[in-house]
Amino acid sequence: MGKIYLVQYNVSEDTILKEKIKALGPWMSYFNGFWLVESDKTAKEIYNTFASEIPDKRILILEITIEDYWGWMPHDAWEWIKKRQK
Repeated sequence: MGKIYLVQYNVSEDTILKEKIKALGPWMSYFNGFWLVESDKTAKEIYNTFASEIPDKRILILEITIEDYWGWMPHDAWEWIKKRQK
């Protein structure tokens, strides 16, 4: 099982990044420009998969822990997170 990353970017870049993010591994996206993705790669390796296509664009990639979380999201989003916290 990989690590969970938050990938966030300007929504105008969506057409460029959407398929590349999906190719990283299991993913979930309920907000525009905001993705959770499970990957064995590091944050830098993930960034490098996008860098050539988004030069000088802003993108944030953070490894997240799911030990402490709370919010209001659809049921299947919580199930996706819970499945990966084990």
